[in-house]
Amino acid sequence: MTAIPTQIGPYEIAREIGRGGMGVVYLARDTKLDRDVAIKCLPPEVTDDKERLARFEREAKLLASLNHPHIATIFGLEEADGNQYLILEFIEGETLAERIGRGAIAVTETLLIAKQIAEAIEAAHEKGIIHRDLKPANIKFTAEGEVKVLDFGLAKAIEDHSRTGSEIANSPTLVEHSPTMPGVVLGTAGYLSPEQARGRPVDKRTDIFAFGCILYEMLAGTSLFAGESISDSIGAALHKNPDWDILPRDLPPTIHLMLRRCLVKDRTHRLQDIGDARVAIEEVISGEVILPGLNGAVSAEAPSSQRRMRLLGSLVALFALTTVVSAWLAFRPRTVPALPSVNLSIIHRAGEPLNINVFIVGSIVAMSPDGSRMAYIGSRDGTSHVFVRHLSSYDSRMIPGTEGATAPFFSPDGGFVGFVADAKLRVIAIDGSISRVLCDAPNIRGACWMEPDTILFSASTTTALEFVSVSDGTITPLTRFDAETGEVTHRFPEMLPDGRHALFTLRGENVRSGDESLAVVDLRTGEHEIILDHAGHARYVDGVIVFGKQDGSVSAIRFDPTTLAVSGSPVTVLAGVRVQQPLGSSNFSVAGNGTLAYVPGAAWWKLTSPLWRTRDGESVIAIPELQRFTVGRLSPDDRYFAVVCGDPEPDIWKYDLSIDPPTRLRLTSDGVSVLPVWSPDGQWIVFASGRSGNFQMYKMHADGSDEPTLIQASPHYQWATSWSSDGTLLAYMEEHPETGDDVWILPLDGDRQPWPVAAGPSQERHPTFSPDDEWVAYASTESGESEIYVRRTSGTGGTYPISVGGGANPLWHDDEIFYRRGDELMAVTVATEPEFSRGPPRSLFGGLSTTGPPVRIFDISEDGERFITTGPERESDESTFMEFRVVTNWIEQVKRKLPAPERAAN
Repeated sequence: MTAIPTQIGPYEIAREIGRGGMGVVYLARDTKLDRDVAIKCLPPEVTDDKERLARFEREAKLLASLNHPHIATIFGLEEADGNQYLILEFIEGETLAERIGRGAIAVTETLLIAKQIAEAIEAAHEKGIIHRDLKPANIKFTAEGEVKVLDFGLAKAIEDHSRTGSEIANSPTLVEHSPTMPGVVLGTAGYLSPEQARGRPVDKRTDIFAFGCILYEMLAGTSLFAGESISDSIGAALHKNPDWDILPRDLPPTIHLMLRRCLVKDRTHRLQDIGDARVAIEEVISGEVILPGLNGAVSAEAPSSQRRMRLLGSLVALFALTTVVSAWLAFRPRTVPALPSVNLSIIHRAGEPLNINVFIVGSIVAMSPDGSRMAYIGSRDGTSHVFVRHLSSYDSRMIPGTEGATAPFFSPDGGFVGFVADAKLRVIAIDGSISRVLCDAPNIRGACWMEPDTILFSASTTTALEFVSVSDGTITPLTRFDAETGEVTHRFPEMLPDGRHALFTLRGENVRSGDESLAVVDLRTGEHEIILDHAGHARYVDGVIVFGKQDGSVSAIRFDPTTLAVSGSPVTVLAGVRVQQPLGSSNFSVAGNGTLAYVPGAAWWKLTSPLWRTRDGESVIAIPELQRFTVGRLSPDDRYFAVVCGDPEPDIWKYDLSIDPPTRLRLTSDGVSVLPVWSPDGQWIVFASGRSGNFQMYKMHADGSDEPTLIQASPHYQWATSWSSDGTLLAYMEEHPETGDDVWILPLDGDRQPWPVAAGPSQERHPTFSPDDEWVAYASTESGESEIYVRRTSGTGGTYPISVGGGANPLWHDDEIFYRRGDELMAVTVATEPEFSRGPPRSLFGGLSTTGPPVRIFDISEDGERFITTGPERESDESTFMEFRVVTNWIEQVKRKLPAPERAAN
């Protein structure tokens, strides 16, 4: 062994204090500044290795750029007798490895230590420096108890296969071949990330994994991946899952979740930034606990053990390791045991009818993947909420914080529910303890939880499928429309059991089925292929695809999840399922164990007879016919009423109100036409139709003498709601995938381009012209709640608020703006000269329907004294309560109705 040097420049060597794969370390005295320093040099037997020397110099340069109280400081680089020496801050104290050697560290102390380690790593990462050899032996405590992280930068290691037991956890840095070659392994056995162990390129997430190993070891008092040999330790890092049961019982759920995310083996799902860990730790220490990446504060003072364990169970499942994905797939078994079928009826709070927005697409009922509980949309105090009912319980429980919810769906473990409210995609724990707003979803068209931290969804009527991260809301596109087939929408995703493919529904002008088709998408590439025509909004369970139809029936067909192909022909397996018209959400759900839940009945649109109402609320029936009426408009002379009605599919009918009883004429027959608007001379009607797969504006003679013509082609949904009094302009809504619903003006003379009046991140809807066409009133959610505003038709100038306490569906007549607030018809007097002004809102009458689409359900007569409205609602006793039917082992019944699966040829 080479003798220890006695002097290196101004530094007097005292003794050797350490030796490892990175070199020999001496304690020395700085004779100039009168302080102790640590001097590191390479072992003599490798001083001739140019590659190792180069790495040693590189370490010096890396350390020189770091200046942080929790990172050991570099003082200089010296050369003597042909050797290079790194002069470092000397930390007199024990290492974290020595501290852990005395046993597990209390949670409070662990968090204080972990916070300082995270701060050091964060500072290095901000400068682009990755430690790559983070371990307890490289962390020391000063005399004051402060943490210092040592040894940033790695050298080529000395392999030593003779180490066993606890020595492995602090084994020297490992390297195979050259650091510049593929297959290199840099790091320490016991703290290697899986990508390090496989010799793959590393980034800052490798330090995050090592940080998780250290945090686990401090809490548990034992190394996470220690083995009897280096190979055993590497194998454990690649394949072993942590034993979470040995962690302290008083570990805050936030820290438990953060630790799990640090230790995810797939780095794409691992915690992406050490700063997020640091923030989580700080918030627990300070007493304000907020889940990293999730909104919703949780008290730092420990809740009861039972509540903590419930919360912990939900959190664990939401962001679990990739093994949990496998567990989730197990919830969707390939075979279902032959159990007897049981039929149940669940009644939701008699006397509280559900007022559902039928233009929000998605089932109002969802089964958890294991079939143990059901989430559904119910009504309380006139507002929709998410309710959860365990099938073994007599009672349903409302989840607080879900006001205005619709379209629920479960997380893989059933601990969280996703839903839509206020045009936002949200997630919430089933106990309401944790919630988060993920992203805009102005007109949601389906969502499914594809893995613990990712949801696959379609945000609106004209968007393709996208991923959204549950932890940070990051959106990543998946599919793209096929221009050749004219695809205009991808919706209703449904995960398949291989975790690599999903079903979804598509529509397009030239799609071979002419309406909806079912496709399979590869989640890695976004490539998709149609597998079934005339089908959509499908669910997959145990080799069977089931999908709903507009007539309230449900069909099924066999599907091979291996070949991704259907076999045989669809067979009707259920009837009488309630459907949301006109956009066709069939309200049923099937759990992975084959349990079915559905809402019985017909369409959501209620049976009504339109009424004439005076300003004081007195009413008479305008049309005695009982129909599923919805949006209607009076002709300028009040003679005709163009209204959307129909069962099961909506079309536009024209009623002649001058005849008693009124006669009617059907104007459209495509089953997807809505929102009629009269021209000022009463000769034309503009309406929105989905006949081409994408709702667009069409124009036709009001007498029905011609075929509708497309006004303008657009890749986005467009709906006209007002025609200027001079006949030259249309005010319409356009749904944009990035900004949601916006208000636009379309000139009809053909010489000018359309322009926006109100377009932005909030939802702007239902524009209506002023009598002089100089102004537009519209609804907007810019304040967080829908309110009525006025702007100039040109889109210039200021914005003037009209409503107070909520408002929707405006109508401007003479000097008054009318709008709906809940079930009330409101009026505000306005003046535009010499400057814009308004009076206070006043209520005219109540009793307006709140069931149906979010569009104006009233119109005013030419003299401004009468209103025609859709109501009152009349239906069977179904309108006074919500019934949900549950059938256990239903998928086995379905299979018996299907043709036997085709056998492959020998």
